[in-house]
Amino acid sequence: MRSPTGPDASLWVLVDALEQVHVLRDPNGRMLCLDLLADELGFTPQVQAFPSLRMHLFSIVLACRQHRDGLVTLLKVLDQMDPRSTTVRRACQVFENMRAADLLSHRERERLLDLFSHTTCTTVAELCRTAAGPAAAEPAVEPEELADALAHLEQLNARSDGLPPLVVFVEHLARRLDGPHADQLRDWNDQLARKLDVVDQLRSLRGRDAEVDPPEVDVEACLVLRIERHGFDRDTFVLTDWRQSHPTGWYPQRGDDFKGSLAEIEARVADLVEEAEAHWARNADSIRVEFLLPHDLLNLPVDQWKLEASTDLPQPLGLRYQVVLRSLERARTHHWHRRWRQRWARLRSSRDHSVNGVPMTHWCSGKARDLGALERVLVLREELVSLVLSAPPPPAPATTVDEVVIGLRSGLPVMIWHRDDGSRRPFDAAIRPLLKGLGELPEGVRLLRGRAPGTVRSTGRIGGHVSLLWDDPDRPVEPVELPTAPCKEVPAP
Repeated sequence: MRSPTGPDASLWVLVDALEQVHVLRDPNGRMLCLDLLADELGFTPQVQAFPSLRMHLFSIVLACRQHRDGLVTLLKVLDQMDPRSTTVRRACQVFENMRAADLLSHRERERLLDLFSHTTCTTVAELCRTAAGPAAAEPAVEPEELADALAHLEQLNARSDGLPPLVVFVEHLARRLDGPHADQLRDWNDQLARKLDVVDQLRSLRGRDAEVDPPEVDVEACLVLRIERHGFDRDTFVLTDWRQSHPTGWYPQRGDDFKGSLAEIEARVADLVEEAEAHWARNADSIRVEFLLPHDLLNLPVDQWKLEASTDLPQPLGLRYQVVLRSLERARTHHWHRRWRQRWARLRSSRDHSVNGVPMTHWCSGKARDLGALERVLVLREELVSLVLSAPPPPAPATTVDEVVIGLRSGLPVMIWHRDDGSRRPFDAAIRPLLKGLGELPEGVRLLRGRAPGTVRSTGRIGGHVSLLWDDPDRPVEPVELPTAPCKEVPAP
C-alpha cells in the first residue's frame, strides 16, 4: 500500500518508519509508550484508538503533532524503551529529515558536486562517520562515493560545535588533497560558513590539525549475537544481532529478531557473517563474533557452526574468526557489575598478566569440586581475572550454583573450558601456554582450533571443543535499565 500524497504525506513516511519499531507493534507496548509519553509531556495526548496498527500509529503521530515538542518527546520515549534500536534510529532520522531546512541551494549543491567529480577518495565512509559524529544515525547504505556522502550529510543536524557535518566532511576532504583543488573546496566551505554564520567554528576546526586529520586506527568490527529460548518452547530460539564497526567508540546497531530451530539459527548466523563481509564491515581490519548466551546454552558448539554450508568443504566459524562467549545472566544482573568492571580493568592494565609474578588465572581442580573453597579463593585473590573450569558447565536450572556462576558473580571476565568432559591432561597442556598472554587469548584460541587436524570435522580434537567466555563490560548491548515512568510530585492538599 502506497502512502498518501498531500499535506500529510511526510507524516505517513514517519508512520512507515514507526511501523518497524518492535515495541510499537504490540498493543501493550503502544499503551506503555503512551503512558510514558503522557508523563514526559505533563498531559495525556488525545489519541483515537484503531484496531489497525497503521491507523493507530497515524493517530498517535497526529496527536503528538498538536504539541510543540510532541513528536520529539515520542521519539525520546521510544529510545528509552528500546535503547540503540536500529528501527528507532531510522524513525529519528526520518523525523530529522522532515523538519530540517535545506542546507544548500541548488547552485551550491551543483558546484560541490562538480568539485567532487574531479576528486578521488578511497575513504568516503570513514570520513563520513568522522564528520557526522558518533551520535548521528548511520546511513541506510554506507556511502561509497562522494555524492552519496553529500546526500546523507546534508540531511543531518549541526553538531554540538555548531558546524553542519557536511562542512566538516569537506574540510577533512580538502586536507587530504594538495594544490588548487584543495583550495577550491576550502573556498566553497568558506562561502557556506559565511552564509550559515559559523565562520569562527570553521576556523577553529581548521586549526585543530589532530581533529581535522585523525590518525589512522585499526577498526575491529564486531557482530554480537544473543540467543535465547522462545518462551516455553524449548526447541524454538530467538536470535538478536548487533553490528558494530564505528572506529571511535562502541555504538552497536541492533538488527531484527529471528526465530527458528537451532539449525535455522546456525544458517542465519552464517548469513549475518556473510552480510558483514560484503557490506557494513567490509573495510574493517578484523571481525569478531560474540555470542551472548544464557547459562543453559553456554555449551553450544557455536565456534563449530558452519560457514558456506552448501559447499563441499564448509568452514567452522571459529576457524575464520575470533569467536567468544558472553554471559546473558551477568548482563542482566546489575549487582554483579562492579566486581566485573574492576577485574576487567586489572586484566587490561596488566602487561605480563601476572601480579608480582603470581598468575592471574585460577585452575579449578577436577578431583574435588568444592564450590565454597573456589568462591573463597576468588573473593580473597582480587588479582585473579580468569578461570579454567574443571568440567563443562552443566545444563542446570538458573538457580543452580556451579563454577560458572561463582566466576560470574565474583566478577571474572574470562573463563575457558573443554566441552568434552573427558581426559583433562591434553586440554591443560594445550591451554597453559595461551594463558601466559591473556590479552591475546581470543586469537590464541582461534589458532588452536586451526592446529587441530581435520578442523572441519574436529570431533575428539582439543581445538574443536574449546569454549572461551571473554566478557567485556565496556561493550554492552543489553539495556542498562528497564524504562520506568518518572515520578511526579503530588501536590499537597
